[in-house]
Amino acid sequence: MPLSLEPHDTTTESAELTTSDLVLPRRLDSKYAPELVRQLTDVRGSTLIVDAREVELIGMQCAIALASAVKTWCADDKKLEILGLSETGALDLRNLGLPLEDALSS
Repeated sequence: MPLSLEPHDTTTESAELTTSDLVLPRRLDSKYAPELVRQLTDVRGSTLIVDAREVELIGMQCAIALASAVKTWCADDKKLEILGLSETGALDLRNLGLPLEDALSS
């Protein structure tokens, strides 16, 4: 499942598919981690579009939650796209040893 950094048009989705959108805040720090896990758990089983355009910081707990979500959606054979992840966000993930691209390619 590829990491998409392009805008996503949900109007092309089948009416039978459930698509959820999750807009991430600027800081994905340990304070936000429980809320992120709750939000991801609430939409499990649906196609998920994650808007990461505002993200400036990704801490370890949120990075693990996102990596786990990618693995879970892949195992569930569901689509998960992360849109607009900044270079800073991607660098945070690489520095934490959790490049999202690797999780998506498995």
